[in-house]
Amino acid sequence: MPDLVQVQVLKGHEGQVWKARWNPAGDRVISCSGDKSIRLWSPEFPDSLINNNASLASNSLNWVCLLKLDHAHKRAVRSVSFEPTKGIVFASASFDGTCGIWDQNYSKEYECVTVLEGHENEVKGIDWSPSGNLLATCGRDKTIWVWEAIGDNEFECVGVLMEHTQDVKMLTWHPKEDILVSASYDDTIRIWKESEDEWYSSAVLSGHSSTVWAVDFDPTGNYIASCSEDSTVKIWSNKNSHKSEELEFHNDSDWECVLTIPAGAHSRAIYSLSWSHHFASPKLNSTLPDGSIVVENGYIATGGSDNDICIYKISSHLAPSSSITSQILTGPRNGLVDLSNYSLVKMEYQLVSKIRNAHDCCDINSVSWNPNPARANWLATSGDDDNVRIWHLSP
Repeated sequence: MPDLVQVQVLKGHEGQVWKARWNPAGDRVISCSGDKSIRLWSPEFPDSLINNNASLASNSLNWVCLLKLDHAHKRAVRSVSFEPTKGIVFASASFDGTCGIWDQNYSKEYECVTVLEGHENEVKGIDWSPSGNLLATCGRDKTIWVWEAIGDNEFECVGVLMEHTQDVKMLTWHPKEDILVSASYDDTIRIWKESEDEWYSSAVLSGHSSTVWAVDFDPTGNYIASCSEDSTVKIWSNKNSHKSEELEFHNDSDWECVLTIPAGAHSRAIYSLSWSHHFASPKLNSTLPDGSIVVENGYIATGGSDNDICIYKISSHLAPSSSITSQILTGPRNGLVDLSNYSLVKMEYQLVSKIRNAHDCCDINSVSWNPNPARANWLATSGDDDNVRIWHLSP
């Protein structure tokens, strides 16, 4: 069974750490806090962050704080996000109602080069699109703002989305397309798309019985995972997403919940979840006599108000489409599965690791798998104990 082991505790913040996220290369972690500061951390030897180095899990890996931005905002900094294409510029969202764009100057020192204003009060989430051309923010004012990068760290608002009826807690972009997903205090998840320069809500996913705190895509972009105040995790699938290279998220009827991880592993609200990047496409586990296959979809990490971290292994039973011939019985090439050749029969989960009181007796505010597949076994978490913690999953 996989084993999650704490490798390092990153101390320095003087208030609850709301978010800890990896940079795109997966060799640094950025964190933000109720103490109004932003910090950037890195292991002393980043090349040591390889997946299956079990010795690193038993021997403390030395991490250093590369950057400390005190008073980055006037109030708590709630979220941070790296620009994905170069991994240098990052954005921050604050309870002071503003968002900051941070870049290095000629001396390689970070400074706030742009302030985005528009939200009426606390901004709770911020995330870059995979192309780096769009930035989305959300907040207590029930709105989502979509900003377009127009060069030289300048941004133009291209959409204000107001369909949620309560606070918007968090948002994330599809890993390959300009499709946005949001989670709200109104107990729903919304899918957002752009058509003819207008952003619209293309689907509403209802199923949680209380606040939806977080959402995340799997690496293929075919599945969305969500977690809630109701202590459950749900995985959602678009019925047509396996049939076309281009996703068409049209309406509510296109979506279905394909798996619910019931309350039990977590005893209280789940505040954060993250889907790992172990496999760019599902990995073949076994081929059955009828041509159907069982594949591995990676791991989902969760954390919340019960102070625990849970790691779930996700797998799927897929049936071949009628057009696929017997050649499929030999298995997909390189062990990776082309989902367009299959339809989902069922999805399953297995709780493979659970860490109790992972941040002592404090809430866990965020969990984040390393986005680099070569470093996919590394997890960063943040909590109300004022710390960031680094974990390693040993297969």
